[in-house]
Amino acid sequence: DRYTQPPELVERRVWGGERLVYSSISSMPSSHVTLFGRAPACGADAVVAERAAMGIPANTTSVLCNLLQTWKIQQEIFGVWMEVLRMRLPDAVLVLWEQSQDTRVNLLREARMRGVSAARIK
Repeated sequence: DRYTQPPELVERRVWGGERLVYSSISSMPSSHVTLFGRAPACGADAVVAERAAMGIPANTTSVLCNLLQTWKIQQEIFGVWMEVLRMRLPDAVLVLWEQSQDTRVNLLREARMRGVSAARIK
């Protein structure tokens, strides 16, 4: 949203070459340190390194993210995400905030059942 990612920062490309898409609905600001255990990287080279560290292929054109706690993911919404990945964005990946190994196993199983490779869920 425009509160957590002000347009003046986006225009200056502080976060690298990534293109930011604003949503008309609000998001919940979260601490990068809490989510990932470290401060965010800035700059185009840092973005490439961040993607590589997450296992996101360099040629991926779209990275979709949901950084809310995974227990909040509803089955219907997860199904919509999988349909978007399968039908609309065939080279995109979905980044989720991993809570536990069991959660990861369950989400990857659900993705495969919906025709999406587990490799596309980060």
